[in-house]
Amino acid sequence: MEQTSAAKHQNGFRKRDMNGNLSIIIPCYNEGALLEKALRSVVAQIDSERTASKIEILVVDDRSSDPRTLSALEETPRLSPLIRVLKNPGPKGSAAARNFGIAQARHSWIAFLDADDLWTKDSLQLRLKAISSHPKAEWIASDFLILDEHGHLHDISAHAGRAAVQQVLRAGIALEDGWFLARPVREFIHISPAWTGGVMCKKSTILRAGGFNEGLLNAQDVHLWIRLAAVTDLYYLNHPLAIYRIRPGSQTNSGKPPGQWGIRAYQQLLSDPDMAVWAPDIRRRIAEMARSDAHFFRHRGRFLKSASSASLAIRSDPKVLANWRELAKTPLALLKRHTAHRPG
Repeated sequence: MEQTSAAKHQNGFRKRDMNGNLSIIIPCYNEGALLEKALRSVVAQIDSERTASKIEILVVDDRSSDPRTLSALEETPRLSPLIRVLKNPGPKGSAAARNFGIAQARHSWIAFLDADDLWTKDSLQLRLKAISSHPKAEWIASDFLILDEHGHLHDISAHAGRAAVQQVLRAGIALEDGWFLARPVREFIHISPAWTGGVMCKKSTILRAGGFNEGLLNAQDVHLWIRLAAVTDLYYLNHPLAIYRIRPGSQTNSGKPPGQWGIRAYQQLLSDPDMAVWAPDIRRRIAEMARSDAHFFRHRGRFLKSASSASLAIRSDPKVLANWRELAKTPLALLKRHTAHRPG
């Protein structure tokens, strides 16, 4: 696996305090208006010196240029002495920022929070309890809540409302607080029962899996989860531990084809010799995403892009008839448009 900036600092990691406690990594790029809210959602839960001794908060500035953000970054240490502000010295992007935060972390467990998201009110205590309750765990994930662009917090948590995720979880072993999934590579290839804000993982395990892929603008989280699933088991907590904020300008709400970065991430997995045993599943998932992109492009009149995506779906999984049907729909849509614009 390619060595990331997190892995490059592994020697420093061995010299640091490895006490089973939690380092919280918050990458930040021009999020001044929301950074303080994200931090307060964590700091407000530090209710004792004992709790404070168990955590640290690392805000990694990813070359912010907005004056409001720069001011917020300067002020953040005043919220709590547990906050350290770092500057990402590596490639720009959330993956590199997280990797640098991981490299600088003093504790053995890593948790994540984006600067525009929040932790739920009982998140910190439940995370520390989960670490204590599952001493064999190296990787823990949880459900999460969704805050939409209108400021409405959804009543049903994200994973509770997805039948496919529930099916994956219920195929595991039931625990008092959630589920246990043994080396769930195939499950994560097809559907991911984890989101960055709800994930905790041992620093040593993240380094063993290679850290976040800094060449991916998006989908670097799923790329890492699949590699983590190849080296360790997943403990899943049913209780929502974080809040994902949907924003009109966010990458996941950008109007771009849904598989744009996912396909790249899976193609990189396909070229990894360590993932060879799961190659048929990876190809099948690439085909599904490419077929979805073909539909996306076709409905926007981008017929060459649609045909290219459908062709990728066929190359990845030629036995699936739906992939061929998607390719056939492109010239039919083009003919329909030409006929509609023909002079009477």
